[in-house]
Amino acid sequence: MIFLFASGLALGRLVIETGAIDRLAVIIVGLQLPPGLMTMAISCTFACFLSELSSNTAAASISIPVVTGITGVMGVDPIPYILGTIVAANCAYILPVSTRAIPVGYGLNPSLQIKYGIRLSILTCATTIIICTLFMNYSPLFNEL
Repeated sequence: MIFLFASGLALGRLVIETGAIDRLAVIIVGLQLPPGLMTMAISCTFACFLSELSSNTAAASISIPVVTGITGVMGVDPIPYILGTIVAANCAYILPVSTRAIPVGYGLNPSLQIKYGIRLSILTCATTIIICTLFMNYSPLFNEL
């Protein structure tokens, strides 16, 4: 577990120091997306996808600087997008690496975990996108930290 967390933090630091975040932000901003629902959807989907392949700590340490770079280039407040990204980084249910292999250790069939995990990940990611966008638009406290 310590190696998993340490490697995730190191990977996040590497992405920041090499400038990959700035290049990724420029590419995403080049899509001409308006701030709001689409930007929140990209931020949350990116974090959810990363957390399926790695630990939640690694996903957060990579996706939060990417989202900060995207919002910085767009010139919008990063706080609501960061909060949505944090929640989405914890919405991983498909692979045992994202759920710490406890269900597999207790005898859960991995194919069932993948089958129901896909549904649950899509549902929680979509719910996170919708709720965070609503809070961003209608709750002034969500935009402050």
